[in-house]
Amino acid sequence: MPLLECRSLSRHFAGLRALDGVDLEVYPGEILGIIGPNGAGKTTLFNVICGVLRPTAGEVLLEGRPIHGLRPSQIAQLGIGRTFQISRVFKAMTARENVLMALGRGAYRSAWAALTRRPGPAERRRAEELLEKVGLLPYADQPAGELSLGLQRRLELARALAPSPRILMLDEPVAGLTRGEAETFIALIRHLHREGLTVLLIEHNLHVTMQLSQRLVVLSHGRKIAEGTPAEVRANPAVIAAYLGDDEEVAG
Repeated sequence: MPLLECRSLSRHFAGLRALDGVDLEVYPGEILGIIGPNGAGKTTLFNVICGVLRPTAGEVLLEGRPIHGLRPSQIAQLGIGRTFQISRVFKAMTARENVLMALGRGAYRSAWAALTRRPGPAERRRAEELLEKVGLLPYADQPAGELSLGLQRRLELARALAPSPRILMLDEPVAGLTRGEAETFIALIRHLHREGLTVLLIEHNLHVTMQLSQRLVVLSHGRKIAEGTPAEVRANPAVIAAYLGDDEEVAG
């Protein structure tokens, strides 16, 4: 049984069909990559799954339960964590405070309440565990805005892990990173996957996507045009024509 499923999922903006009848299944313990050209609907798909956008049609199921009518905070509490294309850390807060805020967000009715609360010893220990997991414990008391982009990406990952998600959705996690930073992040994703985390990945860097993903789904103009292993997708003529343009780029 799929852990996460999208059935005939559509999202329209006026006359634009950003998603058009997309079917998607994510199975426990896999890394599923979502690829496609700019404007294919990848981030819209993430936004609908996470409750940021309501679908125009279709449904999103988590372990067979419809979740497409829930608020983003409710979906997060059910076990779906997410990072964004553009880093969304609180730059004036320390790395530790960023994680503590994420740990408390499900227990407080407002951001102000979460900001002004006094975290207990258990929360502080958990925050340090998460910072250590992503390699940020030495930077725990440094303002997030002073961290490099690579470290900010890891901090955002620690925040996404705070609610102990079953599915981690990563939206272009290595965009803008140096080669060394990207390799560190890839190793971190692999480590989390070995621990049992299911990963849904959008990544424009094909080398990273092919390297990490066990299966790929390809979107073009809001529709799913291909699905399969990286090798199958790489050789698919529809993918070459709609997304990559030539075999050499697919092979890369």
